[in-house]
Amino acid sequence: MIEQLRLQLKAKMGLIYLSSFEEERIEDSFFKICKQLNYGLYVWDLNKGFKELLQDQYKSAEPNEEETMPNDALQEIQKYQGDAVFLLKDFQRFLDIEKWGDAPITIRILRNLVRDLRVHSKNKSIVILAPTVNIPEDLEHDLTLIDFELPDYQTLRKSIQQFIAKNRFENKTKLTEENFEKLIKSMQGLTTVQ
Repeated sequence: MIEQLRLQLKAKMGLIYLSSFEEERIEDSFFKICKQLNYGLYVWDLNKGFKELLQDQYKSAEPNEEETMPNDALQEIQKYQGDAVFLLKDFQRFLDIEKWGDAPITIRILRNLVRDLRVHSKNKSIVILAPTVNIPEDLEHDLTLIDFELPDYQTLRKSIQQFIAKNRFENKTKLTEENFEKLIKSMQGLTTVQ
């Protein structure tokens, strides 16, 4: 999945809609990709505005972190001059015409921004991260939809090993390799957080 995301960014797909409940895993994946490509990674949500993601920590971002309103956030992306990925959490809510009065304006700003990204060949990508897919018809041809798959066997194995190490269960829990394998198999179909 990481390779697919990296290719989408390299292909300068201006707008990606990513369906997943796993925000932390998505952030970690984009952090690795952006580090490889030497891009900035900025995460936006309605509560905190923009923050720059550096490993597992956030710091104040170059885009104005006080820009918590969706249309203002898009304008900050437009102004940004460097190579970056802008991960917008729950932004799909602001594209729903029935529930958000400003949705037509937000959609138009987003479409203009995506067109500008294509025309000016900037290495900027906007990623809408949402647990559900809710794409307005107006945007269907302007974006790439990716359903971020649940973690595979190896990812679950690594996640469980990290959890055990982090919580120092090694000496307290006697888990045979056979039982460890059963645990991993029983967790397939769950997110890493679950």
